[in-house]
Order: sequence, then structure tokens, then C-alpha cells
Amino acid sequence: MPDIINWERVNKNKGGRPMLYDNAEDLQKDIQAYFDSCWQYKFNKDGEVVVDEYGNPIWMQTIPYTMSGLALAIGMDRRTLLNYEKRDEFFPTINEARKIVERYAETRLYDKDGVNGAKFNLQNNFKGWEDKKKIDGNMSLNYEETLKKMADKDEY
Repeated sequence: MPDIINWERVNKNKGGRPMLYDNAEDLQKDIQAYFDSCWQYKFNKDGEVVVDEYGNPIWMQTIPYTMSGLALAIGMDRRTLLNYEKRDEFFPTINEARKIVERYAETRLYDKDGVNGAKFNLQNNFKGWEDKKKIDGNMSLNYEETLKKMADKDEY
């Protein structure tokens, strides 16, 4: 299995202060390498590569797309990767990668084996995916207190 961690970049800037990427093109290449590393040839029970009717090898995704997996592969943590997204130069690149990861998680909602993990991932890592709306309010008032407040405001 190929090494998915870019050890050269990890060891180059210990401490995290200098930017690992000077430009979006280099970041984009490494992001694509991560997505490519999540796929491998499909093998039959004899260990031979399975091919389609045209003789082309069949690929299968063996590693799920995740933002933390992407960050690890390019030599940073998830939070640092998301901080890159705040920079105008890197926003389109990170945003596109984010959409790919989100699409992967969303499709897993229709897969009985991945539904719970996908649901958790979407709710916690992507905006707009909430199971329940949060209610913010003081629910500790009792019946008498509520009536008194309503009477004080002349509301009936």
C-alpha cells in the first residue's frame, strides 16, 4: 500500500508556523493525490486484478473520503486545513475538496453499513445538516410565574 502521509512536509515545518503551501496549485495536486490514494484495483479470490469486458482494470474505493484523512495525507491537522479555507487563494481548492467529502458522506446515507457514520459526519462537519433544531429559551418557569408575567404585560 502506498504511503499516504507526506512525511517530507510533516517533518519540514514542525511547530506549524510556516505555511505548508505557497500556492493553491501545489495544494490541489496533493489533494488529488489523497483522493486517488483512496482507490485500489479490485482483486478476485486468486489475487488477480479484475477487469471489465474491455480489459480495463476495475477500481474500488477502499478508504472513505474524510477531511481529517485529507489533512493527514497532506501533512497537517484538520483544523489547519480548514484554516487554509479562510484564505482567498486557497478557498476554491479547499471548498471543492470539502464538497467531494460531503458528497461521499451523503451517498453513504443510502448505504446500510455507513448510514450512522455518514449522518454523524454530515451533522458535525458540514453546515445545514442538523437532525434537530436547538431550542434556546428559559424552560424553567412554572405555571404561576408564566401567568404572573403575562398579567404584568397585560397579555391574556
